[in-house]
Amino acid sequence: MAGQQQAGGFPDLASLPNRDFYGVLDVARDADAEAIRKAYRRKALRCHPDKAGQDPATVELFQLVQRAYDVLSDPKKRQVYDKYGERGVLMMDQMGNVLPFIDPDFLLAMNTFFTVGSLVAALLIVFPAFVSVRADRKVTWNWGVVSIPLFLFDACLLLGLWMIRSQGDKAADANGQEDLDDDEYDRGETEQQRKDRRRRKSRRASGDAFVRWLLFLLFQIFVVLHLDGSIDWSWGVVFIPWFVIEVISFIGKIGLIAKTFRRGHSPPLVFEPGQDAEAQAPMRPFSGAEKALFVYDTFLTTVVRLAQLALVIAKINGSLDGVAWGIVFLPTWLWSGFKIVGIFLDRWMILRDVRRQAHGQKVDMGPLVVFRIVSLLVVSFFLYLGAGLLVRRLDGDSGKPSAAVILIPVFIVCGMLFCCFCCCLPCLLCCMQKGLEAELSAEEDAAGGAPVNLQERRITYQAIDDPRSRR
Repeated sequence: MAGQQQAGGFPDLASLPNRDFYGVLDVARDADAEAIRKAYRRKALRCHPDKAGQDPATVELFQLVQRAYDVLSDPKKRQVYDKYGERGVLMMDQMGNVLPFIDPDFLLAMNTFFTVGSLVAALLIVFPAFVSVRADRKVTWNWGVVSIPLFLFDACLLLGLWMIRSQGDKAADANGQEDLDDDEYDRGETEQQRKDRRRRKSRRASGDAFVRWLLFLLFQIFVVLHLDGSIDWSWGVVFIPWFVIEVISFIGKIGLIAKTFRRGHSPPLVFEPGQDAEAQAPMRPFSGAEKALFVYDTFLTTVVRLAQLALVIAKINGSLDGVAWGIVFLPTWLWSGFKIVGIFLDRWMILRDVRRQAHGQKVDMGPLVVFRIVSLLVVSFFLYLGAGLLVRRLDGDSGKPSAAVILIPVFIVCGMLFCCFCCCLPCLLCCMQKGLEAELSAEEDAAGGAPVNLQERRITYQAIDDPRSRR
């Protein structure tokens, strides 16, 4: 029995039933599956319409017994029922995609995510702490010991890749054909061929991620061996795995650009009454300026990062002995300026398209631009604070500031991540659960408006007597 719909498509909770299925089957709340099955058979045989009659009360009772058994015999539905009541089960069936935290499987996945995220954030705090005490010569550990938290972080990444890979085929089978790109989708394919195509696409993505992980691990090993003096390679050779990762990323971005240009450009929507969304924003070829801006946005960070790495390696190897470290970090200093230029160019392109669709109407994009610039400034603050402190130490001979001070931005960011995974996000999810539980399982007292105790209040089903007893 579905509830009436409120505005926005949400059901009216007051109209949803909230019956006591344990009372319907006459079993204890901690009854096992076998006891529930036996109780259902006993009740169903007693009130089956073929045996007890076809009057509406008998039919209603039989349907209710079937509904109770359907919920209590399903472990997931029973878990939701015990927490939220029948309304929670109905909400999970009707709106599980909108309110996923009703689903116990989703909660288990989120708890695992929070736990692993907290562990990873903790490792990201411990590793720079080890680096700082080793760089300041407060301990004499070799760099292999210092890098233990980093290698544990790599193990967590590998575990995550394995979990994604194990679920890849299932997710690919579950996704619809709309997940395929237009140039990959062949309308003559069968459903099995589409599933195979999605599975291959998922495996390619997971294989690419594993190759990157392996190269990243190899780079870390080379750095540790070089710092410990086990190898005497130049830093250019040590960084080869990292440059291979950059090449793979560069090739992937080229493929993304080519695919995007083939698909065409969809300008921002300007909603007008009576117009279809597709008619408002038809796909069209990119202009020359739009192609240049897209390439600029796609490759800017990669180019700046490669230039910075090349200058740092040349400086460490002695090729730039007469150049100060402040000049070596010039690409880093210029990065935020390039990003701001890209933001305003992108704003100009969007405004041009919107004004064409809106027939000269004034469009205000100020808040969006301000948000993007503020976000960029926050990231730049942490980046430049750490880079500036590092330059000051490298250009000086006093060994100050200490490595712990230089890594303060890293500690701040990782500490914020740890707080989010360990406290903020779990608390937010818990508050959402408690709010839904209160809304589904409790009602306000009609006299005083005070909420009823959730542990004591449950709308119960008054069992219909056996129809034969009324005859």
